[in-house]
Amino acid sequence: MHTAVRLSPPRLQQDYQPLKYLGTGQNRVSPFTEDPRNGNVNIIMDKRLVSCDLCEVDLANGGELEDHLESKSHWDTLEHIQQQNNYDDLAIAFLQEVMQYKSHQCSRAIEDGSLQALEEIDHMTKIEMFRCAACSAFVSTSASSVHTHIASQEHLTNIKEFQVQQRRACLDKAETMMKELKPQFEHFLKGGSPFE
Repeated sequence: MHTAVRLSPPRLQQDYQPLKYLGTGQNRVSPFTEDPRNGNVNIIMDKRLVSCDLCEVDLANGGELEDHLESKSHWDTLEHIQQQNNYDDLAIAFLQEVMQYKSHQCSRAIEDGSLQALEEIDHMTKIEMFRCAACSAFVSTSASSVHTHIASQEHLTNIKEFQVQQRRACLDKAETMMKELKPQFEHFLKGGSPFE
């Protein structure tokens, strides 16, 4: 009997109890990085980035994690895990449900009303940056900065190493999740929600 993987799992309720396995995905990035414009101004970065445990990608908040979980690169990782670990479709659907649950437990971005107050009262301005997981670097969203970064020899070298390392790590992480969440998986196999 062959069960198809749901291409877009249903959104999980937000009032589930946290599971032991799921954390906030705290990242290993230093809270201070150099400003690429002048090299001596420190930028305070939040160390509590959210990560996709399977893809080794750090994201700013639960909303970005939700977007990532629907991305082609994430589904490619799930397909790789399925092939290499010989998981059936239900195991892959369960891993996706676990990551969806995590995205709902993570913090959301500051709401627009709060952002306006921060700008007016505290003189803070929201800026956009990309984080290159392969290089562990933050890059401005300007087209020239992104192009310069992705064309650099360092990035090209790091991306190859990162892809190999990520493919190896995702297999172990998926297996660990399946072992540590075995009771939830058994409940999921019976048609129940894994987080009740």
